Amino acid sequence: MGDPLITLPKDSDRAVHKELGYFESHDAIAKKDYAYLAFTETNPDTGKWYLQIKATCTAHTKLDPDHPSVRTNMSKAAVEGKDYIIFGFNFPTKDDDPRLVENRLYFDNDLAPIRVVMDLQTRNEDGSPTDKQTIEFNWPGEPKGPEQLLALPKSNDRKEYIQLAYLNSYDVMVDKDYAYLAYQEKDVASGKWVLRITAKCTAGGMVDPAHPSFVNNVNAAKDKGDDYWVFGFNLVSKDDDPRLVENRLFYDGDGNPTKVEIHVITRNGDGSAKPELVEAFDWPS
Repeated sequence: MGDPLITLPKDSDRAVHKELGYFESHDAIAKKDYAYLAFTETNPDTGKWYLQIKATCTAHTKLDPDHPSVRTNMSKAAVEGKDYIIFGFNFPTKDDDPRLVENRLYFDNDLAPIRVVMDLQTRNEDGSPTDKQTIEFNWPGEPKGPEQLLALPKSNDRKEYIQLAYLNSYDVMVDKDYAYLAYQEKDVASGKWVLRITAKCTAGGMVDPAHPSFVNNVNAAKDKGDDYWVFGFNLVSKDDDPRLVENRLFYDGDGNPTKVEIHVITRNGDGSAKPELVEAFDWPS
């Protein structure tokens, strides 16, 4: 093999490139060379990067790893029982044409990308397939830390907002984040406050410790022998749906609130339950 048919773009102050893989194959029927170069293109100032695949005979591919469609497509694939998606230009084999161009992105149970596999196959003069070539490389992106999807309201001269807890669990079946933000909303002038839980994907909840219903709920829980009561939106697990959303307010033997726990269970692509997530915080003063 001589010099590659595609070379890596030159770096600049706006883009830095890193080669991930290259292959080429001659198609004797079309008398063309199919060549593909995979590389990352990164903005050195922002760190934003793209996965690019340049080609000679077919369309180029540019994948934005942060685009919502990537996770949506992985979610759909997981529901179908697959652990990969096909992205960018692809040319599947046919009965009368063995050519193959395919880019597969593999992911784990949490829909985190793992690796990329690229396949290329062309034709000999008699129409038979050439030996398939494969490039495989690890996903070039760094794992990202959890991003808070709900923002705490900004305090002002009338209200003070204090974050108490945040929890997020992704449901693969519906491609949605079940996110919950608990915070104390305090009136600056009077000192009175309420506990709020805002949510993404479901309704939230609110507790006013000064409202008569607060004591009534504690007494009702005591009568049932429970050491907590559930407030706000809740979703109870079922035999055919393990999802769970519960906000539990615990109290001591004298009926005084002690802590709050937010419980969330979402689903994997096969409908099974993900591990239960629990975020707890002390009852605010």
